[in-house]
Amino acid sequence: MKLKTIFTIFFMAVILFACTSEDDVLNDMDKTETPGIVTGDKMAYVSFNIGGVQARAAQAEITINSVVYFLLEGNNIIGWADNDSKVLTKVRKNLTVLAIANASQATTAALKEQSTLSGLRSVELSKKDLDAMIKVNGEPQAVEFTVEGVSSTPDKYQGGEYPTEEVTIKVDQVTSCVEFSSFEAVYAEGVSDEFKTRVKKVELKSCRLLHANQSGYLKNIATYKALEYNLSIIDNKIAAIDGGNVLPDKAFLTFANKETGLNATALEITYKIDGKEEKTSTFKIKQDGIMEPYGVVAGKKYGLQVKVTVSDKAEMNINWKVSSWRPSVNTNIEFN
Repeated sequence: MKLKTIFTIFFMAVILFACTSEDDVLNDMDKTETPGIVTGDKMAYVSFNIGGVQARAAQAEITINSVVYFLLEGNNIIGWADNDSKVLTKVRKNLTVLAIANASQATTAALKEQSTLSGLRSVELSKKDLDAMIKVNGEPQAVEFTVEGVSSTPDKYQGGEYPTEEVTIKVDQVTSCVEFSSFEAVYAEGVSDEFKTRVKKVELKSCRLLHANQSGYLKNIATYKALEYNLSIIDNKIAAIDGGNVLPDKAFLTFANKETGLNATALEITYKIDGKEEKTSTFKIKQDGIMEPYGVVAGKKYGLQVKVTVSDKAEMNINWKVSSWRPSVNTNIEFN
């Protein structure tokens, strides 16, 4: 009898617990949720696209060959997506996204090994990234959910696709550009007519960028690693003296460089004035184009405008025009 009593009490307890649990489930099912965004227990996809690029408008500068998007919560990476794929996440506030375009395969692999935003920014960029004109949105962009997520609990989810929140991101150049943008020759005041008869033109021969930096970071300046460009020959660019500008149409890429001494980034040009020997002049880049210190700032375009005043002793007046890459919405996306 004692054993039978114990079993009876046990089965009654089990039945009571089951009834209580069923009531709780039914109560949960009877609850109606307020329309709108419910944070914490709803799931949705976040998809991404590039909506603009900082460029000079040349085709190579606006082309996007690959993108990796990192979804962040604070400093922590909670997911990433390649190209046109997406990330499944809980619908919540305070999410941001960092987009990195045109990174090399090695750099992309290194980026995906990181777990934090700080880690992403510490990955060293290479010459391949420079040549591909790597791009990033400088500060992570906020993700503002406008879709209502779906519960991630399997028995409550009715099938189909999770809703998708689309985020459009504009990326900026990490690279800097040094451009030999214009060349002009004028006679010095007071030169004789006889001199003007003998000396009529200045011919551009070549140019190159010296002490470029082939190492970079997504943010801040990496340790200098020398990149010396080969001579870029300038064909048929002859400036008639007092004849206006010619456009050399030469540009070089570099990562930011804080070197101010022997390794300061500089543009070298070689030219020849009628009746004189070739001459080479080198011009260090100033960060703001006007005053020292020397150096190259990330994402800036430095345009060298040269004006030669020709006399028995030629003098060169140099003007640097410094600007950001121009915003462009004509993004050319070519995922391979």
